[in-house]
This record gives sequence, C-alpha cells and structure tokens, in this order.
Amino acid sequence: MEDGFKKAKRIIGTNALKINIVAVNGCCYGRDNQPDKGDYLKLCGQRFWEFISGNSDFYIQIVQPLGYQAKKRKMTIICNPMHRWHTNSHLNLY
Repeated sequence: MEDGFKKAKRIIGTNALKINIVAVNGCCYGRDNQPDKGDYLKLCGQRFWEFISGNSDFYIQIVQPLGYQAKKRKMTIICNPMHRWHTNSHLNLY
C-alpha cells in the first residue's frame, strides 16, 4: 500500500500542475489517535466518514440505524428460536 501511495505521488508529481497530494488509508470503523503515518494518513471511523462526506455527523447517521437494526435482529433471534436457524444460514440485515 505504501509503495502504491509513493508511486502515485511520483506519477502525479511529474504533471505540470503543482498540487499537494495526500494519500489516505480509510477505515470504515475503529479509531487511530495518531492518523499521521508519515507518507499517508490513516483515517478511521468518524474521521474517515467526515473526510469523505464533509459532514461531521455522517458517522453517527450511519451507525445509529445499523445499531438499531442489529438490536432488533438480536431480539428476533432471542424471542423466536425457530428463526435462529434461518438467521444463521441467511444473513440479511435489512
């Protein structure tokens, strides 16, 4: 990955346009309290979603519905043991 970032910077750097290039390794979830990795940034969770959307609340807008669906699904499994086999063999979270 790092070699790919360096190669992309080198190729784009030969272009006549002088642009500042920042390579980003994005992680949909998690945390990294030291995002600056030298040659690239590692943005995780809320930082990543804010970077790609421009909206600081976007991560919460994604996570809350997923959490609600997961909790709802868990309650269905607990309340209906016959549903357990179906859920385990056909994961369907929508």
